[in-house]
Amino acid sequence: MLCNSQTIWVVVLVESGVPTLVEAYLTEEDAAIREQFLRDAMRLDYDETGVFETKIDMKSIQS
Repeated sequence: MLCNSQTIWVVVLVESGVPTLVEAYLTEEDAAIREQFLRDAMRLDYDETGVFETKIDMKSIQS
């Protein structure tokens, strides 16, 4: 059976309440590594990061 959806992980960086970066990764491990890299450089009192799991519909992607 063909799979019509793909799970991806999205890393979001919010600086002073404004989303400034959104990146998608195919593996949760890669997303976690990127999030940790961002956390090491951010201002903990003002900024935030998060990793979110989501599914994308492969039929909607054009090649």
